[in-house]
Amino acid sequence: MKRRLAIALLLAALVFVLYRKVTRLWWTYDDAYTLHLVTTYALADSFANPAMWPQKLFTPLVTTAFEAQLVAFGLEPSRWYVVHLILLFATALALYATLRLWFSIAASLTAAILFVTGVPMCALIAVLGGTHYLQAILLGCLSTILFVRGRKYESSLLYLLAMLAKETVVPLVVLLAFLPNTKRRDLAPHAIAVGIYLLWRRAVIGTILGGYGWAIAPGEWPRLIASLPMKIVRNCAGAGLAAGIVLLLVTAIGGAIAARRNIVLFLVALALAAGPILPVSKEMQRRYALMPWLVWSIAFAAGTDRFGVRRPQSPLSGREPQLALRRDKAATAVAALQILACVAAIAANRQEWSHEFAKTQRMSDEARFFFHMPPDGLLRAPTVPPAAMGELAWLQSFAGRPTGASWFFDDYFLCTGRTNGKRMWEYVPSRRGVVEIKPPGCPAYRRDVPLTWRFRYRDGSLFWKLGPYPNGKYHVLLGDGLQAFDVPREDAFRLPDIPGLTVRLRYDSPDGWTTYSRPIELRFR
Repeated sequence: MKRRLAIALLLAALVFVLYRKVTRLWWTYDDAYTLHLVTTYALADSFANPAMWPQKLFTPLVTTAFEAQLVAFGLEPSRWYVVHLILLFATALALYATLRLWFSIAASLTAAILFVTGVPMCALIAVLGGTHYLQAILLGCLSTILFVRGRKYESSLLYLLAMLAKETVVPLVVLLAFLPNTKRRDLAPHAIAVGIYLLWRRAVIGTILGGYGWAIAPGEWPRLIASLPMKIVRNCAGAGLAAGIVLLLVTAIGGAIAARRNIVLFLVALALAAGPILPVSKEMQRRYALMPWLVWSIAFAAGTDRFGVRRPQSPLSGREPQLALRRDKAATAVAALQILACVAAIAANRQEWSHEFAKTQRMSDEARFFFHMPPDGLLRAPTVPPAAMGELAWLQSFAGRPTGASWFFDDYFLCTGRTNGKRMWEYVPSRRGVVEIKPPGCPAYRRDVPLTWRFRYRDGSLFWKLGPYPNGKYHVLLGDGLQAFDVPREDAFRLPDIPGLTVRLRYDSPDGWTTYSRPIELRFR
């Protein structure tokens, strides 16, 4: 009992020391959008109303959690982040308890520490919307524990809830099939749970596979599949590349041992963890690598488990002392490898966290400042995602704040005359805050150079090819700079249920000049 309490306190202390600063953050990324959803629709709509999921996602436990915390804490995000930290601690503890069904204390604890300190966790824990990953992993671990203990019906119910939190946990049923002594009939309730989830998902969002973000043309799949392993490696190494490489090399030793012991299970687990992120890996984000990193951490634990260093079944007479000495040396080497992996993970975590928290804190400061801006205020070039700014304006109204403040992402907005009589603010990194600035004039740009474009709308996706310049940077502006997006020269993006757009293109030449196109009206229907 004392040992379990000590391990729980260790994991709690690790979560607190590493990520305590998140309680300083405000609403970021899609937080205001999710708040808008849960205040507009009833709780039951999360599970049944297609209007809740225009992006063809289906994660109703996220909105359920937001609604519960809104009732409990109101619009005080620091309390939400405390719950976020507690959920991470509970997930790490559940992961440890799950691995203890097969591994030693040291190996199980090592995997839990690697999970908590992994580079992908830095991006996840700084965003309240990342709660669905933790919900899914926590419920998946509890489901596994119940399954091993023979309570397959309760296990299948938790498995269904885990899928409703995040679709990346769907492959768990395949991994359960590989567990020792698992019989086919034991998995029948879980197969039914998968069927219920897929039919439920299809009934609500109209599709089983779903998907959002960048569209993928049929010819792009081979290149996307081939590039996915390296993308996962880079996102597990993080911003501190040297520390990340050391971490991956150290953990690869344990992974190689685990693969040698059960190559089929090792490859299946990695494939199942990576498969669900393939459709969204065109723009790979750190948090997407969390499930592969979880599998990699477990593989390292399996490879370095002390039970893997066993006494030969039929030792030769007179050689027991030598064999015991060899086992002691092997056990010492395994313990050293586990400690080294944890130290390397913490080092990589600290470098990544410094980068990730600074980025998120700036976004948080901008969002908080905009929330309190006067009605005649303009915020210039925030790092808050363009679509989220409109939701922050809604949040002002919802909270009873004065409305009317606006923003812009591209300086072409200054050429429209819509900044006249406005006060302007901008985030200044050297001062680590938002400061009032003198409104600049319309930026100089060339009007004597051509731009070309071709747009095509098909199956809910907008395809484009921009030109004529092969190098340089292209941008798409909405509202003459009210929103702006960096885009590749040729690509496609999913825009379901959109009747049309009016866009303006911007091109930045490697030679230092800029030009804009005329407004381009796109009608999809």
